[in-house]
Amino acid sequence: MRTSLKFLFLYVLTTILFLILHARYVGWDFSVYVLNAQSLFSNGLYFEISRPPLMSFLLGIFSVFGWGVADFLYIIFANALFVYSMKELGESLQIDSFLFTLFSLNIFVLFYGLVEGTELLSLAFLGLFLSSLIRNRAVSGLYLALACLTRYPFVLFFPFLFLHK
Repeated sequence: MRTSLKFLFLYVLTTILFLILHARYVGWDFSVYVLNAQSLFSNGLYFEISRPPLMSFLLGIFSVFGWGVADFLYIIFANALFVYSMKELGESLQIDSFLFTLFSLNIFVLFYGLVEGTELLSLAFLGLFLSSLIRNRAVSGLYLALACLTRYPFVLFFPFLFLHK
């Protein structure tokens, strides 16, 4: 089987799992990100200023198709970005990128990656950051900034930009 078909199969399978899990359970944090997006894009009634803004911004963009669909479009997007970032990170580490992606989708990631909203997206940006840092690409700082806009604790990785030669 060609590698691209393997990645497509892995992506479709995990996306279906994430969509089923989201339909069965939505965590408080995910709900707050949706409420923040509604507050920013359609006069919502609730807003938590301490939440990182990127997920709410993405949900607001996806709300063009309706608020009921925006959650699911976000999940599809976040999973696509995660699979792509793990593929890139595997290639930059010069190991089998499919096996790396397969093992990065462990039980913890599959069950908790999207329950609260930003875990999978922040891991995707972290993977893109590390991949571009290993390959000495200037865009690595952008990926780290996006990771920080997804989850604030990723600020801890900024010294890698300064210590990298």
